[in-house]
Amino acid sequence: MKVISPGIVALGICFALSAAAAQPTVNFGITAVGADNLAGVYTDPYHGLINGTTEIAAFCDDFTDDVSPPQFWTALVTNLSELPNSPSSVFFSDSNIDGKSYSETTEYIAAAMLAVQSLESPDADTRSELSFALWGIFDPPVLANTCPLGCMTQTQLDNAVAFRGNALLAASAYASGAAYEAANSVNVVIYTPTLDNTTPSVASDRPQEFITVQVPEPSSWAALGVDAFGAGLLGLVFLRRRQALR
Repeated sequence: MKVISPGIVALGICFALSAAAAQPTVNFGITAVGADNLAGVYTDPYHGLINGTTEIAAFCDDFTDDVSPPQFWTALVTNLSELPNSPSSVFFSDSNIDGKSYSETTEYIAAAMLAVQSLESPDADTRSELSFALWGIFDPPVLANTCPLGCMTQTQLDNAVAFRGNALLAASAYASGAAYEAANSVNVVIYTPTLDNTTPSVASDRPQEFITVQVPEPSSWAALGVDAFGAGLLGLVFLRRRQALR
């Protein structure tokens, strides 16, 4: 997803959303961006807020849409462990990437892997390439050329494509979100915007989707400047990308 600066108007693409009536919701928001950027956009992680109290590091999965921090909305809550058995309310479904078919569950597991890898990396360039790899799972054309918005080098693009491919390959080994979480001692939650938000009020303008990942030992957070999020919560959030200021 992209996040645009206040005052910048961007067009969004509407994604169909089907949610069970009993599915829990929270107030979700993006309050600020981080320092990393590549190809004209701020990259993960972003600063998120749940129910006005729980701060999280946020990773976006939707390169097409936009938000303007600080922006808040109602989001449906889906545990990754519910996939593929639960009726899906998440943005994305099974798709074809580079001639290979991947299930919805595999794609979200791969996104979680890339987010954790980003939080563990001390290198800003690598984190930004991982961010584009994550976007490229759900929006493959993002990695079709070196200038999806601004431009990156061919090496940066190649790295992002490789990160995406490796994550999808690794994620394919897990039959379910629960299997991935159990094997890696993580807990992944997906936050998907509803259609009943007052701002924006129509599907084509709705905010992005996010995920949080809880891990046992977030020892590398401080190096990334996200230790202030605290509470043992890694945010892997699927938000839109934020257009970098120029």
